[in-house]
Amino acid sequence: MNIEQAKLNLKNFLGGKELTFSIRSFDNGEWIAECNEISSIMTGGMGNDITNIDSMIRDAILTAAGIDTDYANEILKFTGYRSKNSILSNFLGNSKKEAEYALS
Repeated sequence: MNIEQAKLNLKNFLGGKELTFSIRSFDNGEWIAECNEISSIMTGGMGNDITNIDSMIRDAILTAAGIDTDYANEILKFTGYRSKNSILSNFLGNSKKEAEYALS
């Protein structure tokens, strides 16, 4: 598969929509990211390195689409990041953020 085929496959998989991920972080350093549009796309890990989190989310998207993850930075673009914390999530010791990805 070349990059043009990968872009076409991702375009077909996304169907013209962006994917948003709810990212929950916990006091013990664990994080979980779940796609809001396709709940079977999820990933997680330890630590708060945003570069690693971004890489893991990109890999999860491309794996779900059946595309080689080597193309992650060339065909997916990060389109936004925002905090979604509530008083309850702060009380429970976790925080929630959302990240958005689209075909580049």
